[in-house]
Amino acid sequence: MALRPFESVDGGVMEPGKTRIEWGILETQLQQDLIALAMPRVVVRLGLFDRVEIGLHGVYRLSVAGEKLPWDGTYSAGNFGIYAKWAIVPGALQNAEWFRPSVAVQAGADFFSPDARFGASTRIAGSMWIGPVLAHLNLGFHYEDRPRVIAGAVLEVHLRYGLSPVVEASGEVNYGPHPSVASILFGLVEKVPHVPLSFDLAARHGLSAGAPEWTFLFGMTMDYSLWHVAAR
Repeated sequence: MALRPFESVDGGVMEPGKTRIEWGILETQLQQDLIALAMPRVVVRLGLFDRVEIGLHGVYRLSVAGEKLPWDGTYSAGNFGIYAKWAIVPGALQNAEWFRPSVAVQAGADFFSPDARFGASTRIAGSMWIGPVLAHLNLGFHYEDRPRVIAGAVLEVHLRYGLSPVVEASGEVNYGPHPSVASILFGLVEKVPHVPLSFDLAARHGLSAGAPEWTFLFGMTMDYSLWHVAAR
């Protein structure tokens, strides 16, 4: 699923035997009299074969609106999903000496979301280095209770000491009476030197009526090696 702290994904996949846990420690949404907490939000990514990745994601949301009890099932719920991702064009994310973009397609299913018990999505993602800037572009289709077109663009500026300012513009076009959603995110990602660990801190601002006014995010990403694949 999404690359922390973004809604978009990248054009790469995990190497065979490598796993990544993206842990959303705290996510707070503010919109008028509604406060929603998503804690935790977890994505587990696993490199299954060469150029193929599978993953599992889940989140539990706790919302408080007006005088409703925070444990009311209407406002407190969890959902999960699965996906598979295939790198159709290996590029700069797979080999730093290559200048062509990395392109991947991703398809998945979601279960027990706030809108429907079942949903499906597919998207194509591309990533490319432009000097010290890593750019990601996404375009896809999502269906739960209604069809939606999803899109996103990310810029990561890689600086010294593992620090990366990031910005993302993302949204979805809804068909039907529901408003479309658009938002912009600004944040920082810090990769800990010599350790497969990074932290992220970001704020997302809604640009449309269908998006939360503000969302604040804090999380971490950890990489592990489950098995070793011999070099060819």
